[in-house]
Amino acid sequence: MSEIELQTRVCDLRCALCLEPAAPAKTRACPKCSAVVHEACASEFPACPTLGCEVTFRQDIGRAWGRVLLPATAVAVGFGLIAAGQGGPGVVLACGSTIVLGVLNFRRPAPSSQHLLGLGEVYRERYNAPRALECFDRALSLRPDDLACLHAKGQALLGLERWEEARACYDRVLELEPGDAAALVLRATSWRSVFDDARAQADFARGEDLLLEGLKADKGDPNSWELLATSRWDRDLAGALAAVEAGLRVAADATRLLSQRGHFRFLAGAYDLAERDLSTVLEEEADPWSSLVRAQVRVQLADFQGARSDMDLALRNWSSWTRLAGAMVLALCGDRRAAEVLLRRPVAAAAPDPYVYIWLRCLGFEASPPDYLGRKQWPSPIVEYLEGGVDEEALQELAAAHSAGRHATQGHQREALWCIGARAELDGDLERARRRFEEVSDLGHGGWINWEYANARLQVLGSSRAD
Repeated sequence: MSEIELQTRVCDLRCALCLEPAAPAKTRACPKCSAVVHEACASEFPACPTLGCEVTFRQDIGRAWGRVLLPATAVAVGFGLIAAGQGGPGVVLACGSTIVLGVLNFRRPAPSSQHLLGLGEVYRERYNAPRALECFDRALSLRPDDLACLHAKGQALLGLERWEEARACYDRVLELEPGDAAALVLRATSWRSVFDDARAQADFARGEDLLLEGLKADKGDPNSWELLATSRWDRDLAGALAAVEAGLRVAADATRLLSQRGHFRFLAGAYDLAERDLSTVLEEEADPWSSLVRAQVRVQLADFQGARSDMDLALRNWSSWTRLAGAMVLALCGDRRAAEVLLRRPVAAAAPDPYVYIWLRCLGFEASPPDYLGRKQWPSPIVEYLEGGVDEEALQELAAAHSAGRHATQGHQREALWCIGARAELDGDLERARRRFEEVSDLGHGGWINWEYANARLQVLGSSRAD
């Protein structure tokens, strides 16, 4: 069993804050709900992470004993006075009041929306999107129109690829604050993810105008530069890189911008420069996203040992994207068994992902076709092809029909050609696989991991067009 496979197995005992395996000797348990956390995590964030608990590890023991001792002492003193003949109605009333107060003290006040928002952010920082979402939902039940809570919930839903729900959050933000540039850019991201390019570009354009207006007043805001680059990268990669470069010149905290530049340089094929940027980020902080992108960069540089080592950190941020990109990295590193383990590992609370089935079949593993795809929904034509329902030529025609007149046309064609090439290689038809992978390579990256797979396989198959 590979090291990656061992790490992806579900452990019975995990820290409730960082979700890493918890050794009993290095943990403490909440006395109220028995949640287990690492000593280091408890010192960094002393509040118990369990919803509805809100115990702090530094004060929990004193509070628990206080709740027991206060009414117990009142009872003992009261009965002692009564037994000595010195008790009267006043003593009985005082003892009764103390007991009632002690009992009421067991009822902790309900957490505020700000507390729940902060707790949700802690969960999100520790890559536990489902629990973060619970916190944000509870916070919004207390304050339904809180912009910060709506933004936080929207970002958590984007990470789970629940595009329609995320879009509903940003719709509400824009009803309350029509000039919210971040909401426009992130809503555009959800439109782009479902191939609705017209609406995506409209939101990106409006968001970019608002961001540029805001940057005239505050050029040092790294978040605005990051959002500006996000609004540009898929249609103007050079413009996105220019926005990142401008932000790096003026922003005080530029770590995220540097990670973003590394990603964009990777998309542009500047692998050495991308690796340098991402390595700089990872020297400063253990960022799973930067580690995943560096693993993808190292695959293109044929540094498979380095790519595998990067996956250990990348897997801490477990998401649908990590599952697919990580499986691609491991498969290209020669460990298809570990890739299969990743693909079959569920992502809690995430939307069903048909690409899990597609990648399993294209890597040569058995899988049942998804039953949640509509006949007219992409990528159902690929599923039909893998199930023998349509042939290679029909698949390419369907790919063109599904995206006729849209910016994403090449994305559909890229996916179809990659799938045909991967299946041809499995069938031993290396010449046909090479031709299809060359066509994928010619279409350009576009942020699609199947391009990375095809380009890396071309290096192995010996095509002169692999650059």
